[in-house]
Amino acid sequence: MTHKRLTRIISATIIFTLAATTTFYAESVSGQVDVIADSIEKGALDLPSRDDDTSQPVAVVLEEERLHLEEERLRKEGKENALTEGDAAIPHEPVEEKDEKSLSELVQQAVDSAEAASEAAGVEYYGKERTGMLGNKLWYADIGALVPDDSDFDVGFAISSGFNIPISKHFDFNLGLGYSHQEGTYGALEKNYYTYTDYYYTYSWWGWPTLRSRQVTDYEYRWVTYDIEIDTLSFLADLYFSFRPDKRFNPFVHGGGFYLDQDISIASYGASVSSAGLIFGAGAEMKTSDKTTCVLSVSRVEADDAEDTSISGLFAYWYAHNHAMRFSASYSTEYESYTASLGWMYGY
Repeated sequence: MTHKRLTRIISATIIFTLAATTTFYAESVSGQVDVIADSIEKGALDLPSRDDDTSQPVAVVLEEERLHLEEERLRKEGKENALTEGDAAIPHEPVEEKDEKSLSELVQQAVDSAEAASEAAGVEYYGKERTGMLGNKLWYADIGALVPDDSDFDVGFAISSGFNIPISKHFDFNLGLGYSHQEGTYGALEKNYYTYTDYYYTYSWWGWPTLRSRQVTDYEYRWVTYDIEIDTLSFLADLYFSFRPDKRFNPFVHGGGFYLDQDISIASYGASVSSAGLIFGAGAEMKTSDKTTCVLSVSRVEADDAEDTSISGLFAYWYAHNHAMRFSASYSTEYESYTASLGWMYGY
């Protein structure tokens, strides 16, 4: 393994760590009572009013009570004839039995109509659980594996965590922190110098031999293998722009920067390497159901010692109100390496 090959391996760890750090986001939101109240005020939500049939049985009972009191008053005055004549003037409407709606039925009617009413009122509806990521506040954490293309390296591991912070309807800011560790062997063809004593004869003019010696330095090539460990700490800041926020299919573009600090240990030697660069790309977020979200993206990484194009995918499943499990994977086209991670998201 040449020095150029070692540089390639170190560069690959940059891609590994970024892939583990940048797979992103999630959301789940609770009901919003104010939206329903606002919709009722604007007339977008059709609820029974005081003039509807639900209040009529009460009015009929009051009317019957008034007639009974009037009848008692007339009897006391001894005006039975007036009572008979008064009956013709006083209407006796038949009491119609109507089904009164219970409170639970009214609430259910409001809930069923809330989404359409909110849309008609021009306000955003949050009464239904949704599964989007972009446009929502969330915290995520992942642990995964790094699978290099070099057989001299073992499968490494990576952990990452970050936040997605909505700035406006179309913009999101993603801040991430990641760590990765890899172990393997570093082999190189080295030029090995050595010294030996060379013996030879010299002869006088009459032919008498004399034995002499000298120190000779020579070299040879040999293959040397060393144990190597690479620890990488990464920081990422990325800005996302959504073209169709709050829609089931939402294309986006993103761009930002990263900083990495690597500790490299080869045999008894150690070194620290720092690098910074840019990351940018595009993709789409798809809300495939009320509990699942899928994100596909292509990203480009450019730094002084690493350039790569990676293809990434993420799948999230919301198993609770604001908790989700997520699985992500990415493929490095330059280094032909893979990353895979399992994580958890919390919407807040």
